[in-house]
Amino acid sequence: MATGTPMQQETYLPDGAEQVKELFEFLEAHEKASPEAKKPYYVLGGTGTADRVELPPEIYRVLRKVVDALQQGLAVTIVPSTQTLTTQEAADLLGRAAQYAALDTTAVGIDDEDDLSVVLEQLREARHAVARRRRNRAPS
Repeated sequence: MATGTPMQQETYLPDGAEQVKELFEFLEAHEKASPEAKKPYYVLGGTGTADRVELPPEIYRVLRKVVDALQQGLAVTIVPSTQTLTTQEAADLLGRAAQYAALDTTAVGIDDEDDLSVVLEQLREARHAVARRRRNRAPS
């Protein structure tokens, strides 16, 4: 991938089941065989004997999760994003968009010029709205 090329969301399907199984079993065997104090490390190799680079732990963790999902027959979607998310993006990423929408409906905007008693009343009303929603969701 060329540097500067905008990254886009991509989904990978569990093709090559035999190769995925072989990789999964390799990773499992090495993790079980290594004592806890000495974790295995993994490298990517090129065509030459000196042409190799060790995988950083965070890349290994991503690879491991991808291999686990593909081994289970699941598709894997990679969604590049910045490290800073809006509240809505975080809610979407965590699958909590409905809860965020409910929270957003009870949000109270506060400005320096607002009357404190009005703001307090708005906060009370928002708190009561949240309490009503919780009571309505509670199992009987």
